[in-house]
Amino acid sequence: MSQGPDLSLMYFVLGIPALVGLAAVVTRRLVVRRVRQLMMASSGQGAAAAPGAPDAALALPPAPPGWRLVDAHSRPPDAIASRELLTARARADFGTAFRHELAIAAAYVLFPLAVYNWPGEGTPDVSVLAFIVSLMAMLSLPFLAMVRYAGFRSQFRAHVPGLAGVLRPFATHGLAIAQPPWRAPIWGLFLLLAGVLVLSALLQDSPAWRTALGYGLAMAAHVALVWRLMDRARRTPNAKLLVLRVFGIDEAALFTFEGLLQYWRHFGTFFTVVDPSFIHSQHRQGSGMFLAVIGSAAVTLMIAANVPQPALWCGLLLAAVVVAAAAHLCWRLQQVERQFLRSPDDVAARLQRLEAWPRQLDLSFRSLPMMCHDDVWQTAVHQTALVSSAVLMDLRGYSADRQGCRYEVAFLLDTVPLAQIVFLADPPDVERIQALILECWRTLGAASPNRAAAAPQVTVYLASAQDDRDIQGILDQLLLASQQDDQTPAAAAA
Repeated sequence: MSQGPDLSLMYFVLGIPALVGLAAVVTRRLVVRRVRQLMMASSGQGAAAAPGAPDAALALPPAPPGWRLVDAHSRPPDAIASRELLTARARADFGTAFRHELAIAAAYVLFPLAVYNWPGEGTPDVSVLAFIVSLMAMLSLPFLAMVRYAGFRSQFRAHVPGLAGVLRPFATHGLAIAQPPWRAPIWGLFLLLAGVLVLSALLQDSPAWRTALGYGLAMAAHVALVWRLMDRARRTPNAKLLVLRVFGIDEAALFTFEGLLQYWRHFGTFFTVVDPSFIHSQHRQGSGMFLAVIGSAAVTLMIAANVPQPALWCGLLLAAVVVAAAAHLCWRLQQVERQFLRSPDDVAARLQRLEAWPRQLDLSFRSLPMMCHDDVWQTAVHQTALVSSAVLMDLRGYSADRQGCRYEVAFLLDTVPLAQIVFLADPPDVERIQALILECWRTLGAASPNRAAAAPQVTVYLASAQDDRDIQGILDQLLLASQQDDQTPAAAAA
């Protein structure tokens, strides 16, 4: 009599991936809840008081500012010129990285080959692993570098018109392995393979000195070239952007962090104060939940199909998933605790680290999302505003009970030149936003840099469609604002 399917294995195949997905969802919810708790709590360290509201009695009310309302259809020549200038600079860095990648590939081929052909007695030593590493370096590294250079030269623009814009999503997904963020893992893989090759060559009964020397030199050249590339990239001007916004609106955070700031990272750092909507956005971008679920399902199927006593091994895998999920949850909660800023000194220390090493291996600029206690966030906003080249004040979803936004608008008008501020609004709310700005403008402090402006203008971007055209339009305005360096915030504050 034929036996029916093993239902216990079917339960494992369905249950283990489901458990992985459930663990990811639970982790996100608990992290968000913990972030919300810490945001509302005091740091307990007597944080320094943030700058208060301006004293209107110290100066006469200033004349009202002019208004500059722009949208995706506005194409001011000065904004386009700023975009072209900074895009050309980013593309120059991109080209430099391409040349360094070709040099790294050459190092893994030429150094071992030169040492292999070194004049001497005896047959030169060679191994299968050495041949594979050189072949991979000769074929894959230049190929990926050329695909990356040809396929991602338009990554600095959010809106690409014509056929190129239509084909762009297919190229982005079809060439995923060549995307710039994969550069660092691939480099790490080659360093790991070369390191294993050098160690195995030295640990043989008869050490393969030529193999060890050739690939040791290749590794040294690889590290030196990466260091040179990052040192050059570090000297590129960093257009720092402070992003202030209405908290708790997931749709707005999706547009800002998964759209707009994915392009800004090519031009500079961004600062923002973390809230639950930011955590949701980060999980969407980097949680890897889908890959974890698919991977666990594949591993379970392989065990069920190929391993003796599959129920036992699937049970062990289930236990390992439970333990790993609990460990990951504990690690994430501890990471949240460590990342919270508790004093102005914590903010200054983060800014110093960012200044020392502002860029990642894919040449994008590092970001500084700030988790702040209730008595620290205003100080954090103040310190980052002083070093920012431009400020985006996202007022989509603003209502009169959002007193934090009112403080931020008043603070910006008192601290940052108007030319470096871009306000973002929904078209139906523009009158309400203008009323808020005018209310804060009437209480402008005597030391505000905007009192000395000859013809101050408030730039308000009206985001109607919130698509790639809007992203490009906002980028253009922010890039233009970041170039208004004749009077920086730091200088104005001094």
